Amino acid sequence: MKIALPILNTNNGQSIGPSFGRTSHFMIYDTLTKQSNVIENTAMELQGGAGIRAAQIIIDLQVNVLICPQCGENAEVLLKKANVSIYRNNGTDIFENINLLIQNKLNSLDDIHPGFHHSR
Repeated sequence: MKIALPILNTNNGQSIGPSFGRTSHFMIYDTLTKQSNVIENTAMELQGGAGIRAAQIIIDLQVNVLICPQCGENAEVLLKKANVSIYRNNGTDIFENINLLIQNKLNSLDDIHPGFHHSR
């Protein structure tokens, strides 16, 4: 199973970031190989549609699960169509959240927000 998490680089290392579409990087963790890769989120600087583009990046990487604090409805629709399950993180520790997911101790992310759409 491949797990994606939006991450921030902090003074103490890496932690789960507060946003899905606007995060600078994603960590992709493979539970079979126990390997992780950090991928740049090229959608971060888009004026609009960052969540949708970030969702497509996750889908293209064949991720099965996304762990994040929030997700916009357009990205959520795209992820669900691709059978990517979305879970709410518990705290900001990356590997603690991966372990909680593996132990079935994370909750689904159900309160999807309408997105932060810019008027033109």
